[in-house]
Amino acid sequence: QLLDAAEPGQPVVIVGDGFIGLEAASALRKYGVHVHVVTRHEIPLARQLGERIGRSIRALHERKGVTFHGPTEVERVEGQDKVEAVLLSNGERLQTSLVLLGTGVKPATGFLQGVPLTEDKSVRVDTEMRAADGLWAAGDIVTFPLAGRPVRIEHWRLAQQHGVIAAANMLGEQRRYADVPFFWTYQHGRTYEVLGHARDWDRIEFVGEPEEGDFIALQCVGDQVEAVVARGYSDAMAMLSLLMKRSLSLCDAVRLV
Repeated sequence: QLLDAAEPGQPVVIVGDGFIGLEAASALRKYGVHVHVVTRHEIPLARQLGERIGRSIRALHERKGVTFHGPTEVERVEGQDKVEAVLLSNGERLQTSLVLLGTGVKPATGFLQGVPLTEDKSVRVDTEMRAADGLWAAGDIVTFPLAGRPVRIEHWRLAQQHGVIAAANMLGEQRRYADVPFFWTYQHGRTYEVLGHARDWDRIEFVGEPEEGDFIALQCVGDQVEAVVARGYSDAMAMLSLLMKRSLSLCDAVRLV
């Protein structure tokens, strides 16, 4: 639908520089659209991937013709009957007839009654995806235990895995989620893979240069690897996905890579 609404040579404004916004920017530039990304951040994806990788991804988009506006926010969308322009809080006015919002999601749990919700309105489940007696839930509406900590992850691959576990347990099995979360993002012909779920990492160890080509980045808390970001290194990522099911030290991970 987005490509049907877009026209080559015409401007599109994308609000948000997360994975959805940047993947859309990549696809639309390939289609020949003039893409403007409005962002509140100086560096995209810095919290998830780190500043160095975020800078290299922004530089990639800029080389492909994407224009970034920010840090700033949308003040208002102008137009009657249809969008005509987007006014930014920094005073810029971007003419466009098409705006894509990639500003995040909230768990769609408003239909639930009698089920306690977490602070972000997600459903808390146990390791078997059980929310209450006779009730299971899966995907990005749930907060579930991962390595002893409650997390909510918005990856469609994880939602598929959760669904299989929940369905099996509805039928009387006792399955638990025991994998390492994994997803990828495809931007301008490059695939970046993310293994694990690091929220509070305090250092990154690089093998290879993200500004130049293939690389692997180990996000750590102290000397323990919490997540891995990579372009290329498919064999190492496959091995790490197995080793990270238990505690993995930085030294052991670097030795493997």
